[in-house]
Amino acid sequence: DHYLEHRRSLKRVMVLVDARHGLKSSDMEFLDKLEEFRRKYQVILTKADTIPTEPLALVAEQTKSFIQERQ
Repeated sequence: DHYLEHRRSLKRVMVLVDARHGLKSSDMEFLDKLEEFRRKYQVILTKADTIPTEPLALVAEQTKSFIQERQ
């Protein structure tokens, strides 16, 4: 927490999320911390090539909705 809160050179955090599972509670807690510390972040869905298009689209939409609700 100290690093995320006080590191001045930290401009953006890349949050890697396994697309096969979507956002987990631990990911959501981490995003809460980033917002609490007013850190910019970007969520990247990894392993997207391992699941079919429709489930991937659903996970992407759910992730996008979760982030938009927080703004």
